[in-house]
Amino acid sequence: MEEYLAEADSCEDPAKRAKMLEQLAKKGSPDAQYLLAVCYYEGNGVEKSEETAIGWLRLAAEKDDDASDFLGGLLLHSENPDEAAEGERLCLAGVERGSKMACLNLGNHYYYQDRDELAVPLFRRAAAEGVPPAVHKLGLCYRHGYGVEKDACKAYRLFTEAAEKGFAPAQYDAAICCYRGSGTPEDEAAGNAWLALAVEQDYPCALGLQGEILLESPDTREQGVQMLERAAELGEDRAMFALYGHYRNIHNDDASRLWQRRAAEAGNREAQCDLGADFMKDDATPEETQAAIHWLTLAAGQGDALAMGNLGVLYADHPELPDAKALAVQWMQRAAEEDHLPSIYRLAECYDKGFGVRRNIKKSIAMLTYAAKCGHAGAAYTLACNHWLGRGVPKSRRLFVDYMRKAARWGNSDSVFEMAVKLANGQDYREARMIFTTLARECGMAEGYWYLGLLADAELADEPADPAAALRLWRKGAEMG
Repeated sequence: MEEYLAEADSCEDPAKRAKMLEQLAKKGSPDAQYLLAVCYYEGNGVEKSEETAIGWLRLAAEKDDDASDFLGGLLLHSENPDEAAEGERLCLAGVERGSKMACLNLGNHYYYQDRDELAVPLFRRAAAEGVPPAVHKLGLCYRHGYGVEKDACKAYRLFTEAAEKGFAPAQYDAAICCYRGSGTPEDEAAGNAWLALAVEQDYPCALGLQGEILLESPDTREQGVQMLERAAELGEDRAMFALYGHYRNIHNDDASRLWQRRAAEAGNREAQCDLGADFMKDDATPEETQAAIHWLTLAAGQGDALAMGNLGVLYADHPELPDAKALAVQWMQRAAEEDHLPSIYRLAECYDKGFGVRRNIKKSIAMLTYAAKCGHAGAAYTLACNHWLGRGVPKSRRLFVDYMRKAARWGNSDSVFEMAVKLANGQDYREARMIFTTLARECGMAEGYWYLGLLADAELADEPADPAAALRLWRKGAEMG
């Protein structure tokens, strides 16, 4: 039987090899049962079937420790709680007898459950045995500070250790470290070398990154698209998203929409957020609104703050939806907790108006102040108006002008200009002049020079007219078009 097993295992025809192994497996050979299980798991020579693989592994596991470890690793991912518990028991038994594969499988299980204090010791044990995936995972723990103190240098050393053994994910992460200068001096050439090794192994993330790099040059753009398409075939959602962006940039709407949808369906949260936002329009049908909610909720569930903020806006703009006000505030609050400034600003408006929450001017002002300190133009403009009116804050012309000028610098120049015109018409010339000066000199607004010229040419209470200065200002405005 051993000779026939050796012959079967060395057979180059996948289908014939599987048949030979099945004959031996049915006769009770644990080695053949294990190898046949691998065939079904990988779809090598037979139709891929994890269920069938597990069935053969159960038979082999009674006599074969490797089969028991493999079975434990598969069952850990089962949605059936009893099977998952069985998988954990098998892995724990493997850990007790010193199985490095069991250490890796159980470590991965705890890692994805955020039980880092249990995962790291298991990765250490497997890494000490030279298991490349365990070495790589330990590197990820040091990169992100999962269960250990962050240490970029140690992470890079672990990545290179696994990369030198040919482990493609580690080669990819070593390349990222070299490109970013994380844990090692920035070195594009070294990054390219590591990335090329991972690309040779058809590692999807590496193919995607290489494709994006090639897209940047017109000379290699076609090659970049081909590489991204290959990565997309292998399920790399970021490559799908990159293809969506590429076709959008060259105005190929059909291809752009196709890749956006594929990326979203593959779980890419940026694509989900963009797709959801595309359904948010003034004339959206009820079906389109529900589609927006669907995709934005998926993206928000992955921690996308922009999606959370957009959900807040969507519910606020659709009061006919069930629990719209409460959901609007809930999503704005979640986005605000992620430091999403537009949501902090909108939430401040909710507290100011009592929309979905109890009215609280003090809380509104605190949020506006924080958003303005972080550079949000709308918050700065609203705070300026509040200081002018003394609404929730002391009246202060100085702070009014200060916040108005900030709002103008940060991109809200049109609203600020309208306010400056109102000030001039209301004979608040000093404040108007300061704001027009900011608009003209710092924001490049020709209309700012025009109004400064009007103020210079007029007989005002605090100063005489200066036609020559007015002419100079008008000329500057005219030069700007």
